[in-house]
Amino acid sequence: RVQDSGVGLSKEQLQQLFSEGVQFDANRLQHGGGSGLGLSIAKGIVDQHNGIIRAESKGQGHGTCFVIELPLFEFTLEDLEKRNDEVNKFNSSMTQTINTFDSSQSEEFVTRSRRILVAEDAESSRRMLIRLLERAGHTCVPAANGQEAVDAVKADMQAMKENPNEHVEPFDTIFMDFEMPILKGPDATKAIRQLGFTNTIVGVTGNLLSEDVEFFKSHGADDILGKPVSLAKLNAYWDQQSIKRKGCKVELLSA
Repeated sequence: RVQDSGVGLSKEQLQQLFSEGVQFDANRLQHGGGSGLGLSIAKGIVDQHNGIIRAESKGQGHGTCFVIELPLFEFTLEDLEKRNDEVNKFNSSMTQTINTFDSSQSEEFVTRSRRILVAEDAESSRRMLIRLLERAGHTCVPAANGQEAVDAVKADMQAMKENPNEHVEPFDTIFMDFEMPILKGPDATKAIRQLGFTNTIVGVTGNLLSEDVEFFKSHGADDILGKPVSLAKLNAYWDQQSIKRKGCKVELLSA
């Protein structure tokens, strides 16, 4: 049992708390580094042990209490050896599945190579997204905060201006996290638009509350994708954008 004296949770928030990619009021309460996956992962681990994890709160402003209940088992040496065999088989199966997934994703979804700016302050999330994109044949430039993203776009535009006879490929797409240090995603997006950047900027966030989505879009984001981001979700978005440019009516992704 772990109790805090933080901001607390409403009944509605408690019902969604352990869902994948959920964040509440991330723009006000979270100071970067989160992806909205931690509690979902924790629940998955507890479930695998036939346990229960739950959260309790009297409401916002009254803190939150997290409780984990796990069953106790008595194992024989034979039981442990059997369990180890099962774990080894599972790990082997998962390794094969991941390798197959990475290979098929790269072959299935590549339509054309894109140059992409990935702005995400959580290093693990940034590296994972870049790995997916590069395996699909795209070229990525990392940015650890909003200011680095603005600087990268500014440097690109300056290079194109100073070397008009040389081919400098601009960023096709910018993936912009919401909560980042130094300069947050919406503010960085606004600054990039003010530089004259007209290509696609996609906000990426674990918080898909309608007011936050509209706030991001009002600062210049073309659309918002929810975390965790998959290659299939990205390619579906690019396909929709391609159809839209051809004059067909499409419904943009919002999750």
